[in-house]
Formats: sequence, structure tokens, C-alpha cells
Amino acid sequence: MTRKSFILGSSLKYTGARGVANLPDAACVLRPADLGDPALTDLASVPTALRWFVSSYDVHTPAALLHDRLIGPTNILGVSDADADRFFRFMLKALGVRFVRRWMMWTAIAFGTRWRNPRLRPLLIVWLLAAVAGISTLVYGSLVQNWSLVIVAAIAPIPASLLWGRQYGAGLTAAATAVWVLPPTILGTVGFWIYWALEKAVSALPIHTAVKGDEPVEYKHF
Repeated sequence: MTRKSFILGSSLKYTGARGVANLPDAACVLRPADLGDPALTDLASVPTALRWFVSSYDVHTPAALLHDRLIGPTNILGVSDADADRFFRFMLKALGVRFVRRWMMWTAIAFGTRWRNPRLRPLLIVWLLAAVAGISTLVYGSLVQNWSLVIVAAIAPIPASLLWGRQYGAGLTAAATAVWVLPPTILGTVGFWIYWALEKAVSALPIHTAVKGDEPVEYKHF
């Protein structure tokens, strides 16, 4: 157990709408033994730059735990990544996560799913380039009041979302939210790396005891 990991102490069972046909019943259950011995988890894996929007622990935690089991080497149930992602979105709805937030969270994990797949990654790169071009066109058209460019930029995400395949809804969501999500995310990323460099520099001074940041927490003073 480290500063960034937790131990699952009891089983989880989801009983709500699944949104996926023929999803195995076992996909709705997570036991401590499924995570190994000890049953370690990092809860929801959220990049530091996105924690202004969603934290690693919240009402979505049970859904994140069940979803993580269905992604990567721990998926022994034959559930496709796209189905696991869709199941995640339905679990978020059952947990009471609001519409825009849950679709954005689904979009984020769908992006990760497609990026990890070497076959789908080129399509995602093409979409990213198109998105950059579209946002630039939208901003430029607005500044020069060229409404034809603005209309083209506003419509372009519809055909471009087809590059996401079955998860085209995630492509539309990403396009609709990128304009206001990217600026704080970029600032958060820059700010984090500035902090990281400063922390490393100060920690390297001989007056400090080396701390990696992932070793077990000692609560000897509490």
C-alpha cells in the first residue's frame, strides 16, 4: 500500500441498467480477490491536469472500479473496450452523475481506450488534427466576423466524429466541450510541471530527506 493506493475491503455489485446487451453478470461484481492480494486500487485514474473537473474519488468511484476491471489484462470476461466504456456511462447515470459530466467522463475514457489501441490510434490522431484546425477556424472566423467559416467549423465535428467509430457520441462531446475544457487543462498541465520542477529542485538540496512521494504513509504523529 502506498500514498496513492487503497485496499478494497468488501465486494461491489451493480444492479442498475447496463446499457450493453449480453453483458456477463460477472461484469457487475467486483470482489477484493479480483484485484489480487492485497486488493490494491488507485480508485479512478484521473490525470493531474484534469482534477479541476473530476477527482480520483467521488460518487463515480464504484463505477470506476468496475470499469477498470474490464479494461486491459484484468479483463477475463471477454467484454470489449467499447462495451466496457458504455457500461461505465450507464453506471454513472445510475449513480446520479449529471448528464454533461457523465458524457464528458465517458468521452475521456473512450479517448484513452482508442489511444491504447494501435489500430485505432491513427484515426484518433487524424481527429485531433481536425479538431485543432476546427477550433482555430472557429476562433479566427469569430474574430474577423466571417460567419461562413464559423458555420463550417460548427458543423465539421459531425462528420469528424465518425472517426470515433461506435463511440461517435464521444467525438461529438469532445468537440462541443474542447473550447472551454482545453484552456484550464493546459494551464493546469503547465502549472503542475512548474511545481514538479520546483519540488525536485528543492528536494535535491542536502538539507532535505529524500522523499519519493509514493512510499507508505507513516502516521506516527497522529
